[in-house]
Amino acid sequence: MEVRIENSSDHGSKRKPIKLVEAAVKLMRQEARQAQRNGLKKEFWPQVWCLFDRDQHESIERAMKLAKEADVAVAFLHPCFEVWRLLHHKPVTGTFGGVCDQATTRLPFAKQADNVKIVLPEQITKKGADSFAEAKLSAPSG
Repeated sequence: MEVRIENSSDHGSKRKPIKLVEAAVKLMRQEARQAQRNGLKKEFWPQVWCLFDRDQHESIERAMKLAKEADVAVAFLHPCFEVWRLLHHKPVTGTFGGVCDQATTRLPFAKQADNVKIVLPEQITKKGADSFAEAKLSAPSG
């Protein structure tokens, strides 16, 4: 499976859910046009996923609606991105009680990473890749 990560170095408002989804929608349109030009059946078109967490973001509902309309899959991380990443590397028990930074220190690569919010392709484990497939299977259809 080929994995490309877009928007990994943007900061601030460009990392808000609505901005991430808008960028993902643009990418999905480009990928769909290319797939059509190449004569691919729709079932073989690339997938575009958008990952964002709950934190204190506004316009989550608007972002989810826009993604659904554009056929962009969403991995909605609750309570935060850091806990989601940790769950893909080791078993976790207990609660983080809104203190997601505690999860960051428990990531196996935390000391080597300049920014743990940036996902590098070599950090995506088979378990992590499989979770995307599982999320797609369990996502509500509509």
